[in-house]
Amino acid sequence: MIRSTVFLLVLALVADCLANVLALSNSPSSTNAAVTFRVCQGSGCTSKCRGSFDPKKSLERLAEDSEIVVDIEESFCMNQCKRGPNARMIRNGQVVIFEEENVMNETEKRRKTFQSVRNDGCVERIWGLGMDLAKGNIMGIDSGSVETLSDIMPQMKTRPKEDRTSSTNAAVTFRVCQGSGCTSKCRGSFDPKKSLERLAEDSEIVVDIEESFCMNQCKRGPNARMIRNGQVVIFEEENVMNETEKRRKTFQSVRNDGCVERIWGLGMDLAKGNIMGIDSGSVETLSDIMPQM
Repeated sequence: MIRSTVFLLVLALVADCLANVLALSNSPSSTNAAVTFRVCQGSGCTSKCRGSFDPKKSLERLAEDSEIVVDIEESFCMNQCKRGPNARMIRNGQVVIFEEENVMNETEKRRKTFQSVRNDGCVERIWGLGMDLAKGNIMGIDSGSVETLSDIMPQMKTRPKEDRTSSTNAAVTFRVCQGSGCTSKCRGSFDPKKSLERLAEDSEIVVDIEESFCMNQCKRGPNARMIRNGQVVIFEEENVMNETEKRRKTFQSVRNDGCVERIWGLGMDLAKGNIMGIDSGSVETLSDIMPQM
């Protein structure tokens, strides 16, 4: 009887320990951070910062002297490039917004983001809100899990190495940026990726059309690249690519069907050998943010 009781007690302790381990493994952060600040570091946001200002670095400096444990994490894109730089506040895996007057405007509350964080004054204001939240001086509203956000995070920056080149026998691959910094510059229903896909449907030449979440060239979007055998192709012929496009290895301002048809024609001529093109470097070296495979 005593042995059975001891066995049951040990079993209960083991079950309790396992429950604690599982709870920890499912928590949103491995730290004991009271507040997490997530800051967009995509070029659509950082390009709006003047001089050497960087909201993430400013928050990190404040965190160094803080008695309250915080996390500072980066996102590559929050799909709100027009209103950047952008930052979020997170508590226990929930995105926090504030209903108090003059704290967040209606757009910020709807998008769950502090927008236009363009100087140290903005950063210090957000930091102060985070400290008050951690201390219980203000409540904040849990507006939804971070899991539901469309933020592009570091682990999604590139595909696994073995997946970076197409597994098909495509003669040419067109890579099109589908980040909001590019698509927001398209008028009406125009989408360069869909336009290329329509052309590909009737093509005798096998092509791949793939998307990128960001090419870090938001100002000059919509952007597209041409790839052959894992190499990014540029053209030295007159009036094909300007100097910036050649340097950035990208067709920029692809804003209408005329631009798409021009790029498509170049791709077809490249595949047929009518023009040579220059292999300017492996896709492995690009900083394009790709879908997680």
